[in-house]
Amino acid sequence: MSAGYGNPPKGSRFKKGHSGNAAGRPRQAVRRVSIAMLFRKVANEQITIELDGGQVMMTRWEALLRQIHTLALNKGCRRCAVAPSDTSAISGRCRARR
Repeated sequence: MSAGYGNPPKGSRFKKGHSGNAAGRPRQAVRRVSIAMLFRKVANEQITIELDGGQVMMTRWEALLRQIHTLALNKGCRRCAVAPSDTSAISGRCRARR
């Protein structure tokens, strides 16, 4: 047999037991997890909560929003303040949009 397309010469062929890539396939880089991705992952986990004497499945995010809503219904509750108390910067932006 002569050398040609798809049939390389015997001397340049791979030796038995050796691949053509001595270093092997490069390892894939470890992906870094962003804070936002980690927050979304934890916030979307399903948890069980007792509600009105029964157990209800909901996401952590939904449970947090329900808790904030419940605390906000209690008048004078300072624990439910999610927004900053100094709203001058926010109200300034709102006036500019009107």
